[in-house]
Amino acid sequence: MTNLDVLKLWHTSVWQNGDVGAIADIMRDDPNVPVLFPDLRLSPEDTETFAEVFLSRVSNLRGDFVMSIENGEWVAALVEIHGTVVETGKEMNVTSTMFARVVDGKITEIYSHFDQFKMFEAMGSLPDDAFAMCLMGETLS
Repeated sequence: MTNLDVLKLWHTSVWQNGDVGAIADIMRDDPNVPVLFPDLRLSPEDTETFAEVFLSRVSNLRGDFVMSIENGEWVAALVEIHGTVVETGKEMNVTSTMFARVVDGKITEIYSHFDQFKMFEAMGSLPDDAFAMCLMGETLS
């Protein structure tokens, strides 16, 4: 199994199929590295909680791997993520860039940067075009 295969398994099992129990099988718990967010260390258990909350708000999640590159233990991928916001029924279409280090078939580090503006716009937490509004100097209240 390639490192890209492991990353795809992570995305399909956890995010697309909602199998948060797969996190423990796919991730190695290492207290010295951040998981999901560069400044936030999430254990596999914390990641399960995060996934459960996220998946309670978005259904029909699907990720299309647009491009990827592997280099040694590392794999990077650009993923187009599509889903439906549970509260509004609105489609959510965001991009995510993921970098993961895979050792012995398990993810030991993963950094995920996704378009949070678009996600929160789709969820109704931000107005449409919030990024453009902020870029133009408007303050959201």
